[in-house]
Amino acid sequence: MEEIRHLVIGMGQIGRPIFNILRPYNVEAFDIEGYRWPKGSFSVLNICFEYSLGFRDFVVSYQREFLNQGGLTIIHSTVPLGTSRQLNAVHSPIRGQHNRLEEGVRTFVKFFGGERASEAAEYFRRLGIKVMLFDDPETTEAMKLWDTEKYRNDIEFA
Repeated sequence: MEEIRHLVIGMGQIGRPIFNILRPYNVEAFDIEGYRWPKGSFSVLNICFEYSLGFRDFVVSYQREFLNQGGLTIIHSTVPLGTSRQLNAVHSPIRGQHNRLEEGVRTFVKFFGGERASEAAEYFRRLGIKVMLFDDPETTEAMKLWDTEKYRNDIEFA
């Protein structure tokens, strides 16, 4: 495929499936536990680590360290409303069962929200993933939060 370089940051339950799906591209992985520090710069950063109080600062530092001028950041993590916009990123939540997320990404529509959603979605569309676009990242951020809350309520009810 094309010479776009992808970096998946966070190789946990979200990062591993995203990395596997992006294998046809020039993709590398980084995680704070046991991965070598990537060399060079990348066209696309795929953020796949859990949200925390330091999330924004971590993403900004990775963008400064690894992202090409004009590069694209895609946040696959569940984040509070407004996070992706603050980071000039596209939001694309992951869907499916946590022990089978790669299958879930390949099965369910993958949502992309933000100014560059079309550009981000195209990488996945080319790999056979069904995609749906939204103009703003707050839509996908809210959808994921509501979905997670509904799931929590269903478990509590059961």
